[in-house]
Amino acid sequence: MPSPKVSWQVAVALALLLLCGLWLLFRSQVLRILLAAALTVSVLAILAYCGIFSARQATSPRKQDRDTQALAVFILVFSMLFALFSGDLVGNLGVWVAVMTLFVIFLAVLGVFVCGRPLGLLVDSRNRISLSSFQTILWTVVILSAFFTAVAALLLAGKGTEAFNIGVDQQLWALMGISVTTLAGTPLIRDVKSERTVRGSILQGYAMRHEKKVVEKALQMGRVTRSQDQSDAEVLRALMADERALGDVLGAFLDGPLCKDKDPMTVPLIDIFMGDEVVNCNRLDLGKVQMFFFTVVGALVYMVILADWVTTLDANAPAIAFPALSSGFIAILGISHAGFLGNTAAPKTPEATPPS
Repeated sequence: MPSPKVSWQVAVALALLLLCGLWLLFRSQVLRILLAAALTVSVLAILAYCGIFSARQATSPRKQDRDTQALAVFILVFSMLFALFSGDLVGNLGVWVAVMTLFVIFLAVLGVFVCGRPLGLLVDSRNRISLSSFQTILWTVVILSAFFTAVAALLLAGKGTEAFNIGVDQQLWALMGISVTTLAGTPLIRDVKSERTVRGSILQGYAMRHEKKVVEKALQMGRVTRSQDQSDAEVLRALMADERALGDVLGAFLDGPLCKDKDPMTVPLIDIFMGDEVVNCNRLDLGKVQMFFFTVVGALVYMVILADWVTTLDANAPAIAFPALSSGFIAILGISHAGFLGNTAAPKTPEATPPS
């Protein structure tokens, strides 16, 4: 019986582990530099692989290479661990930036493997770009990477028993609570909305605005037929004459009054600012625009504060705590999120009149 061959993915993982083991054993700076170079090349190779994989998925979906994907996850986690304990080389600020960058790459790689595109983790169950997912991921990456950097600094200083004894201001807990509440509440609101029925005139208006894709779907589903001399407008008129057939076809694009996309690969990034319902899915939603700017500006300002905190972090200090956020900023952010949830909950599409 022939002996099983070791795959190249396992060989790469074992080579990286061996190099890491030799560095830990001999504490050689040369081995450390070689390991850093190997991990850098590996991460760049992962990015190249994801670019090729994403391009191929967009044209013709193929079977995924699970072994290579597992290797990619292993390398990214390994790279983050290595970066965390490189404070003596690049300083705490360099560690934080490296870990935050690797976090972003890790999430983008997962998005490619799950949805075939780097923004895959932002695509919700309706195949739309989710603003609540974006702001939750943004705050998680910023805060968690800084927390890991502080923990690594304490471990390197020989304070393992105090590594997780890092103070977190109650305002920061409030910020994370607001983000998670919005993330959890948004799909619940939309699930309730999806149960509402839509007036026939609204459905017909949507079909006329999206004539080409509705006609293509109707022909694909066999709800209408088309002669050689028929235009899209004529086919659509025939479809709208049959209310049930029109409803079946529009079910591919609508979930009650909510719009959805049939393909997560084609949904544009600008979708994050657009309305959710049939009457405003082609228009900017001011509630989303407002929350986006509050989130981005707030995150950027706090990143500047965190950069100063990480740079001056003293592992020998009697107590270490995250820099506090102002109560005013939390209040403004809370109002923004409340407005976003209220705007999401408010019905915008006229409901069909129930039969008497």
